[in-house]
Amino acid sequence: MTTRHLVDPELVAILDTFPALTPTSETLPLIRTTLKEAMARHHASEDMLDCSAISRSSRFIPGPEGAPDVRVLLYLPITAQTPLPAFSRASI
Repeated sequence: MTTRHLVDPELVAILDTFPALTPTSETLPLIRTTLKEAMARHHASEDMLDCSAISRSSRFIPGPEGAPDVRVLLYLPITAQTPLPAFSRASI
């Protein structure tokens, strides 16, 4: 079974640049190690960013009925005086 049809058509070309992964008991440890190292590099690069002009806060908004609240992160320029545009990134 494939989930390729679930990928946004505009992103399929990018998807094709990644090697196919078939997790097995032999390849899974390597996949996990590779992802862990990539995340460590990503976090290290974030630590080098100057975020002194940005405030970060966490809030919770009500989820759908019967579901838990949804955590949202707010990143705002410290000098913001007026409402600003928003960007939403949903995780599935």
